[in-house]
This record gives sequence, C-alpha cells and structure tokens, in this order.
Amino acid sequence: MCNFKTFKKYDSFCKFKIFRVYLIIIVFLSSSFIYSQSFTTINPIINSTGVASFKPQSKVWYYGNYWWAVIPVEAEGIDPAGTYLWRLDGTSFTKLMKLSDSTDTFSDAKALGNVTHILVVQGVDDEVAVPNAELVSIQFKDNSPLPPTYEPWSVRSSNVPITLDPTFNESATIDIDSQGRMWLASDANVAINVRWSNSPYSSWSLPITLNTGHNVKGDDLCALTAFAGNKIGVLWSNQNEDEFQFRFRNDLDDPSTWSSLEVPVSASSPGKGVADDHINLAVGSDGSIYAAVKTSFNDGSSGNTTIGLLVRRPNLVDSDNWEALHEVTNDYGTRPVALLNESENKIFVIFHPLGDGDILYKYSSTSSISFPSTVGILDNSDNYQDITSTKQSFTDEVLILYNRDHSSLGGPSWWHGQRADASPFPVELSSFTAALLNNKVVLNWRTETEVNNYGFNIERSLSSPEIIFT
Repeated sequence: MCNFKTFKKYDSFCKFKIFRVYLIIIVFLSSSFIYSQSFTTINPIINSTGVASFKPQSKVWYYGNYWWAVIPVEAEGIDPAGTYLWRLDGTSFTKLMKLSDSTDTFSDAKALGNVTHILVVQGVDDEVAVPNAELVSIQFKDNSPLPPTYEPWSVRSSNVPITLDPTFNESATIDIDSQGRMWLASDANVAINVRWSNSPYSSWSLPITLNTGHNVKGDDLCALTAFAGNKIGVLWSNQNEDEFQFRFRNDLDDPSTWSSLEVPVSASSPGKGVADDHINLAVGSDGSIYAAVKTSFNDGSSGNTTIGLLVRRPNLVDSDNWEALHEVTNDYGTRPVALLNESENKIFVIFHPLGDGDILYKYSSTSSISFPSTVGILDNSDNYQDITSTKQSFTDEVLILYNRDHSSLGGPSWWHGQRADASPFPVELSSFTAALLNNKVVLNWRTETEVNNYGFNIERSLSSPEIIFT
C-alpha cells in the first residue's frame, strides 16, 4: 500500500536545490496493538535432543549483550555428544563449552550478574529419571572483548553433584534468595522437596519435605522463585488432584520454617483452576508472582483444557488473596511460558496447542489482567512442541526457543527460536523516497504490513533544514 504527501518549497530561491527535510512519521494505533512485527527467526540447532525441552524450566539468559542457552546435542564432527553452552551470534547459535557428557538432560539456569548457575539434571528419558544432577557455575570474565572469544569465562565451580530423591519424577529448579543461599525444589513422586546450599554451593542440605495437604500421586510439578526481595516460594500441582498449591519462606528465618499452605485456585472455583502440569513463573520487582499454567479444566463445550495465569500480588497472607485464574486460552494449550516486561507493564504468555505445531502468544497489562480473544502467532510451522525462555524480566528484546521433533522423519530434534523486540514499530516500512515536483517535495513510501494502524502524520523540522546544492 502506498501513501503520498506533498510539501511546498520554502521559497523561489530554492528552485534548483533539494532539501534534506527532517521528518517524523507518527503512526496512530488502536488499543489492541499486537507485537506482530517484532520477530526475528533464529537458525535452528539441528542435531539437538528433545529431552532438554522436557519441562519449561529456564534454559535461556541474557548477559554481556548476548543471549545464552543450554541445549544437549548429538555428536557432530569432532565435537562429542553432550550438553553444551550456546551463545547466540546474530541469528545463529555458536556451540561453546560442554557442561555434561550426557544428552539425556534438562536444565535450569539462574543468571546473577556475571555468574550463571546451571542445574543439569540427567536421566529423564521416557519420564523415568535417575536421581542425579550437577551444578555448573560459570563466571564470565570482566571487560572481555566483544564479540567474546571462544571461552570468555572461567568455571567458578563445576560438576558439583546433587543426589535427588530416589523417587524423583519430572521437575527440578533453582533460584537464589536475598542472603545468597541457593534453593533447589524437586518433586519426589510422593512429596515436594526443597534443599539449600550456601555459596560457593559445593554441598547441599538434606531435603526438606513441604506439606502438600493432599495425597500426592506422582507427576508432581513444581516451580521455584525468589520474590518480594526477601522470600523464596514454591508452586506445584498434581495432575491427579484439583489444586495448585504454594508455600514460601522469609529469607532470614530458619531454613526449615515455611508458611502455611496457600491454594491459588481449586475445583471449588466454578469452572476454573483444576490443576494439571507445566508451571512457569515470572516475578515483578514489586513481588508479584505471575504463573503461567496448564490446567485440566474442561470448558464444557469443546472439551478443551485451559491455559491460565495465576497471580499473587505482594504482601498477601492467605490463599484467598490469590486472584482467580485468568484464562489465557481454552484451546487446549500446553507448555506455557510467562514473560514479564515491566517497562511496558505487560505480561506475555507463550504456548502451543496440544497436537498442533503452532507457537502462539497473548499478552495483558499487569495492572488489569485481561487477555484478548485474538491469538498472536509466533511461528505457524508444524510439529513444534516445547518452549523455553529466560526467567529474567526483559525490556528491549527477549529470546524464545522451542523444540521440533523430527523423529518421524528419521532425524533428531531441532531447536528453533525467535528473537522478539519488546517495543517494535507496528508498521513495516519497505521504502521511503523524496523528490521535487513542480516546486513541491513529494514523499512516497510503501508499507508491507500494518497492525491496527489508524493513519500517518508527517512533521517537518522547522529548525535549520539542511540544503544540498545540485
């Protein structure tokens, strides 16, 4: 689509001169603006294994103007099989340091300044885990040249063994509290266990079993997060029960002291909040917790389940203060990821429909949560399934990775991705030209795509336009 505007020349003296006019294009938007012009496709990691996608723990983080990820891959060339650290260079990943010899792993990463701690859990094949994990802590060197050399870091501590529970099933995740103590939460088939370690995290406490309040039956799923500046909390569910549950502790209390059980939502909330698997957390600087969850709720008509957002505002003391489940979609979605952009006051939920390959997203204001009916499409290819991203809040951009299973084609899994700008311009401008015609400046531009654009305004600088003689 083309648009034209004309401007009179300043005076007859400029008849044979061309002005370089400084212009501002103002685009008027509707309130339902969707960030659909912001995605840059990342070249896939082709020989990867699908195990890394097992649960939506955070395997992605940002440091030193680069995005980093942890992905296991099969052997390739002179590089042996294993779980590797990857750096995103432009639109392609560079394979760097090997973190584990195993390709049967999933990971959770916690970035804190120039140190990133990576929990590598081994033995997750077919949802049967060997209770074995290790912690690798990487300290990036200060003042490293950019782009960094092959190894712009030192391994502060490596291969710290962690013996998980013999009945460990699916989920293990880490975070660090305000006292520098690292916490690890894991499911144990019949319980939710937490343990802690002081820096440099070379030894761990005995597990502390949290009261679940019901008969836990395997496939327990948990997510752990620091929040409110002085607390650590664990949210979990059980596919065979009807509640999401939450407990937290104050960082200065004895490690074994935990709050009473909180129930964010349950079957007693009519038509909402039946527990299921897959939990991913985002945390605001004010202490608000945003949990993207897959539920077992059947909407009664289409037979689909619900992707929802659980919200816990700061300084709450009981489960009644959790907000009712905010429905993101009832289109049988799964593997949701919550992404917080505080500079825009928005919470994003990214997911994919079960049995469908699309990667979809929605977003809402954090002050008044309401997800639109329109679904944004991140990638509409086929056979995509699992999603991961950073647990850090983001401002300018965020990296979203997802897995594609190629086993039906006789090949390994591929890790694909999109780099998404948090505040993109809603119009894709493909050309812009200016020319003199009958003593007027004629502007000619073409837009390839527009999202909820009401029109254009053109403004010209009045302070010393630049004149170029021809």
